[in-house]
Amino acid sequence: MASAKAYLAYAQAHPGMYGLMYRAERLDMKRPSLHEAASAAFAGLARGVGASRNEHIQAESLSLEQAGAIARAWSQVHGFSILVLEDRMSDILRRLPKGTTLDQLFEAMLRSPGPGPRPPA
Repeated sequence: MASAKAYLAYAQAHPGMYGLMYRAERLDMKRPSLHEAASAAFAGLARGVGASRNEHIQAESLSLEQAGAIARAWSQVHGFSILVLEDRMSDILRRLPKGTTLDQLFEAMLRSPGPGPRPPA
């Protein structure tokens, strides 16, 4: 939860840098420092997802289920952050009880069990 909140807070405090981080055409992932930072960020994400699942996840060797959990967590937090930066959460907040904050909505999203039953394999 703390990592997700820090991710959103960074996006809100530094929207220009946050946007640049996802401009693949502007990034040279061959640069050792950038590659190391990206690897460290991914390892932190894997640790956080592993902790939420009560298991150890090794970032360099994932099962498909672990990779899916990591992709879901990253997608949720990243998508929410983008929607906040584009002021797309105001409509949802307007429909909630008066005084409900963006932080409360974010926490509710993170705590929600996710989608319903899985489609057949």
